[in-house]
Amino acid sequence: MALLHVFSSFESFQRGISVIHSMSDEDSVLLRADALYQLVGDAQFGPRCHALKTDALARGLNPELFASVQWIDYADWVDLVVAHDASIDW
Repeated sequence: MALLHVFSSFESFQRGISVIHSMSDEDSVLLRADALYQLVGDAQFGPRCHALKTDALARGLNPELFASVQWIDYADWVDLVVAHDASIDW
């Protein structure tokens, strides 16, 4: 069962960080809103990490500095949800 883990804030990321380290190969992460600040820290994100580009730009973050992240728009977010069996908003 492929899960999409959606993080919207620092607090939500802290609640779900253990999940990131134990995700299956089918699971993915989406960072949005203030959870994008986690990219600046020490957190390691793999190829299944997606982030909303418009949210990054709104927070003064340059997506080009985070090459390991797959930057998406809102239409891509819909596709990401459809591609997974379930979505968990932390």
